[in-house]
Amino acid sequence: MLYFPFAQASDDVWPTPTTGAIIIQTGEEEYLVAGTGVVVTFKVTGDDSMNAGILQVDEGIFENGSWKPGRRLNGDQIHQGRHLRIPEGTYGIQKLELYSYQ
Repeated sequence: MLYFPFAQASDDVWPTPTTGAIIIQTGEEEYLVAGTGVVVTFKVTGDDSMNAGILQVDEGIFENGSWKPGRRLNGDQIHQGRHLRIPEGTYGIQKLELYSYQ
């Protein structure tokens, strides 16, 4: 649940969280997610009997146009392969690989 501090309609500035992301598919089951304040889940389309899971996630940066992986996230950090998270106020890039299962 998001919490928005109380604001009046006449206030010049309303307090809101800063969130947003871009998701780029880089391969059949590979994606880059960059942003802040997001939780991303995945679903297999076209077959309701299949589920999508996250195989692995690496935090990293791009340096001179090349991907430089940092730390690999563990099961606690990716909710046992169910979602990717970049907390609000933390800007980051994560590269992930998915798999599907029944």
